[in-house]
Amino acid sequence: MLDGWRALSILLVLAAHLLPLGPKLWNINGEVGVIGMAVFFTLSGFLIVSILQRDPDIGRFLVRRIARILPLAWLALILTLPLEKVGPPVWISNFLFYANLPPFPFAPWSGHFWSLGVEMQFYLAITILVLGLGRRGLWLVPMAAAAVTASRIVVGVEVSIVT
Repeated sequence: MLDGWRALSILLVLAAHLLPLGPKLWNINGEVGVIGMAVFFTLSGFLIVSILQRDPDIGRFLVRRIARILPLAWLALILTLPLEKVGPPVWISNFLFYANLPPFPFAPWSGHFWSLGVEMQFYLAITILVLGLGRRGLWLVPMAAAAVTASRIVVGVEVSIVT
């Protein structure tokens, strides 16, 4: 069942980027993309918390997550950043996955790396949480999500790539 939700999130994001989903004035593409990302990050958060609930071994968790993301992401950066002729701040922020934070130092092609930044920052935060509080710390994840949502409502930020 979760594979179906994952497929739905991917299809929504692809549709938002590749298809005309209505008159440009209505911004349907933007909204569909946001829904796809919301489904993806909700599913990802659920899966990560579930994995750590079953096995709170942070070493195993980090090895699996890093092996899944870093090799291909870093290879893409190594192959493309030299073509973009960008400076060290762009290289460093993209390789360390914080380019989604102001001043948003992306290369022209790497804007989509913001989602990897959010994911890697979540891995770091949940690692610190579990190291500090063990499995009990996982109960703070839904509260943190609610707090972030509430703060965005208060300041009027509906959509943001900032973690």
